[in-house]
Amino acid sequence: YFMSFIGKSLNKHFVKAHVIGDEQLYISSQVIYVTERNRSEHLELLKMSLQNQVGSVRQHSILSSEGGGAHALSYRLESLIEKLEFTPDYDISIVPVSIVHGHFPNRESSWWRLLFSQRWGPRGWWNRLVGLLVNGRHTLLQLDKPFSLRELIAKEGSIPSGAASVRIVALLQEHFAQRRAATFGPDLSNRSQLIDKILDQCDVQLEILQYSDEQKVSVEHSESYAREQLATIATSLSPSFIRLACKLLGWFFNRTYRSVKTRGADSIRQIAKSHQLVIIPCHRSHMDYVLMSWNLHAQGIMLPLIIAGDNLNVPVMGRVLKWGGAIFMRRSFYDDSLYALLFKSYIKQLHLSGHALEYFIEGGRSRTGRLLQPKTGALAMTLESSLQEGVKPIALIPVWISYDKLVETRSYSQQLSNGHKKPESVSSFLSSMKMFKKQMGDAVISYGAPILLKDNFSKFENLKAKSHYLAQRVMQGINSACYVNESALLATVLLSQRRLRLTRGALIERVNQLSSLLISMPNAPVGIAQGSVDQWIVCAQQRGQLSVSSDDVYLTVEQACEMTFYRNQIHHLTLLVGLYLLIAKRYQRPSIEAVPKLVKSVYPYLAKELYWPWEGVEIDSALQKITELLINQQLVVEEKEYLKVRNTGLSVALMQTAESYLLRYYTVFRLLQEFDDLSVSMLINETVRIAKILHAEFGFDSPEYTDVKGIGDFVKAMQDQKVLAVVSDKVMFCSVDASNLMIRSKKILLADYVALLEANLNS
Repeated sequence: YFMSFIGKSLNKHFVKAHVIGDEQLYISSQVIYVTERNRSEHLELLKMSLQNQVGSVRQHSILSSEGGGAHALSYRLESLIEKLEFTPDYDISIVPVSIVHGHFPNRESSWWRLLFSQRWGPRGWWNRLVGLLVNGRHTLLQLDKPFSLRELIAKEGSIPSGAASVRIVALLQEHFAQRRAATFGPDLSNRSQLIDKILDQCDVQLEILQYSDEQKVSVEHSESYAREQLATIATSLSPSFIRLACKLLGWFFNRTYRSVKTRGADSIRQIAKSHQLVIIPCHRSHMDYVLMSWNLHAQGIMLPLIIAGDNLNVPVMGRVLKWGGAIFMRRSFYDDSLYALLFKSYIKQLHLSGHALEYFIEGGRSRTGRLLQPKTGALAMTLESSLQEGVKPIALIPVWISYDKLVETRSYSQQLSNGHKKPESVSSFLSSMKMFKKQMGDAVISYGAPILLKDNFSKFENLKAKSHYLAQRVMQGINSACYVNESALLATVLLSQRRLRLTRGALIERVNQLSSLLISMPNAPVGIAQGSVDQWIVCAQQRGQLSVSSDDVYLTVEQACEMTFYRNQIHHLTLLVGLYLLIAKRYQRPSIEAVPKLVKSVYPYLAKELYWPWEGVEIDSALQKITELLINQQLVVEEKEYLKVRNTGLSVALMQTAESYLLRYYTVFRLLQEFDDLSVSMLINETVRIAKILHAEFGFDSPEYTDVKGIGDFVKAMQDQKVLAVVSDKVMFCSVDASNLMIRSKKILLADYVALLEANLNS
């Protein structure tokens, strides 16, 4: 009674609950709510949340699955089951409700947190009271998707109603145990004990001895080196820091962004009950890992430990990042076999303990907006760890992250121009904070469909092949979770204009047409920016991304360089349809059957870089849908047996977007066709040089076209597909007959582009 009275008062005046799944807060005679704990303060908090949402609540609609509450729940379910037997069209929804105070991992070494932890501590009234006072402001009230009582009975088969009700209570108790583990994660083991445990492993001891022999140093020195390296690698995640940081970050993000949109979190919360999560986002900004951790915490999902490059392990900032869960990794370490083994062993221990992990498969941040070629090192470690006994099933979670305004876009342009990247430091971090004086628009986190590791092993013989296959699946999963923001739409239309200028009315019309086209694509985004395009223009102008003069909207050269980043994010959506239109436009009398065949001849060269999801007959199906879509959108019309492209603003924008992209890759094959002694580096440098000339002549002088890494990734992709090869003296050559491809490409590309390329080929 004491806790009922005090708990009710604290709930009203002190406890602050973050509600997840509030769409389940409704009153109906066909709904019952079940809390995990039979605690008066929890029942009162749920009742108060329901009353705030819908008004009065019947007491017997709120039950619990613990202790005496489990008996009351069982009796209630038994009576409802009997009622269902006589009313075939009647059903009951059971909504599980988890309530936790201070949802962060516990440290085994902190007696204070253990004593008052809702997870591990005793449940006397004193403990509950202090727990409310300590953690009440950080309460998570999570309503999961309801269970259908009729479906649960059907699964149990023909058994008495009393036995069925007992089994359903047990199922709910299991659900709550899984939800609690998915929210809190495992306990944080003592850091020094974990380091000692790894150093005591037989394979590590043998590697230490080998290192001692190779380096001609004592075994004690080698052990000291190994301990020092492990201390640099290992995280120091601090629950109290996480609590403070999440509070500050919530304030910061609400001030900086118009909104932080989240998509797909429900399915991640669901799979987190039964699987260990490995979060794999795309990487476009240093904001990514901060935003991800804050968002996962807010969604009631355990905080992941984040594998980060050791370039971030700088004074002050490195320590702070470790408190937030960072695990530092060298960019390259396979020349140091002891370090490699130590890092792998540490990751295996984390998997064995059930920790969620996060890493960026691209390795570094994309400077152009396009997804980079995946690095498979961390993924291979995850695969190896998944084969250990006792490891929970692992689910890879691809994540798309995008921003209306990126804090680093100006520094990215400078890095692409001069090829130099400033090292991370506290001073550079503080200087970047100036960017946040203005609102940055929306940020979006979109969780893709989970990839379950147990489903992806059978077709491969070795770890390397499995890693490469899964890396492609992850990259496709990131693209499939794409959310198209307003900056990407504005950039795609404006950058396609020769003078980088449009009237406001024409820009609004073309952006709306582009949105309509993209949401109907066979690889349509999961979401697209909604609202007034006119207001987007105002906001983008305030962010300095475009300019407005009278009734015209235009880009300066500096703004155009920045906006290429946002346009490039959605190339996987726009380039295939742009390529289709280019072929239909440039070929003489293109038939409705011939255009898809011509697209397919170019498709393999682009699919690997753009991570298009279709293979084999799926390509034909996708191209058929694109044909129908373009006809329905009236971008293409059928005239007798042939296709005719209508010269609308949107069709021209899509064709020009695709053409500038294709031109650089045509240059690669043309150089190989012309010269038979080009090294890999010479091929890349010459391609970049010519691409820059072409774009300066026909577009604007964008440093994006000096992106050596982008051309290098394309060359590497062609090597993986065995289209290009390298002989022993590092000379690159084309290993397939590309003559037909070059003939077709000349028909697709504008003659002026090809002529300028030829003029600069031998200069």
